[in-house]
Order: sequence, then C-alpha cells, then structure tokens
Amino acid sequence: MGLQKTPDVLIVDDEPNNRGCLNKFLTMVGSAVRQAENGEAALRIWEEWRPALILMDVRMPVMNDLEATHRIRENPAGKQTKIIALTASVMEVDRNNVIRSGVDDYLAKPFLEYELLRKIRTHLVSHHRPVRARARLSRSR
Repeated sequence: MGLQKTPDVLIVDDEPNNRGCLNKFLTMVGSAVRQAENGEAALRIWEEWRPALILMDVRMPVMNDLEATHRIRENPAGKQTKIIALTASVMEVDRNNVIRSGVDDYLAKPFLEYELLRKIRTHLVSHHRPVRARARLSRSR
C-alpha cells in the first residue's frame, strides 16, 4: 500500500532518543522534520513553519502538551494542523483526557512504524496526493 505524500512533521518530545528515532524514520519516508524538546519550543516552531502534522509527547517540561495544543488551536491556522499525541499511558481514562485536550488522535508508546503510518494516513489522506513509500521498514528496534 502506498504512503500518502509525506507531510511536514514537527516532533515534540523531551526525550532525545524518542525524537531521534522518529526523525530517522520520518525522514526515511520523505517527510521534512523539525524537532522540539517541549511545548514552548513547539509553539515557536509551529508559528514560523506551520507543519501539517505534530507528533507530541503527552508529558513534557516547560510547557506541557495540553497548553501547547490549546495555544495552537486558538489560532485559526492551528485548526488545520493535525496533532497526534504520543503517550506511554494505556489507561482508558488517560486516553479520553488526551483526546479531550484538542488533539486529533493518540498513539500509545511503544508503537510500530506501520501504526504511525496508519495514523498519518487517517488524518492527512485528503490533504496530500498518493506516492509510494520510499523506505523499507526495519523489524528490529
């Protein structure tokens, strides 16, 4: 199955290893990627770059995901940006709170690459034209 045209993606996570893994994978499939270590930095990058997608860790220092999402959504342009929360919590109550925060979807950590691609397709399919995936996904971690 072909991957949709790869979106510009902002990765927001306070853990450098998590950002690095996501960056490596997303650039392999052709996305332009920028990174932020917290919600405050994410807001600055989003304001200047306006990526189609933000992958945002749920728990971060300085400015958390809830505040960053709220500020992005306050801006009319922020309603078009898709935000997928990345969370280590799998409890149903936490999932519901994450969705109510204004994000478009969530993905529980750890996740497989195909799960991330499925979420990206789900939320950006109408915004990008189809192209073939340019990278073969590794099964190893």
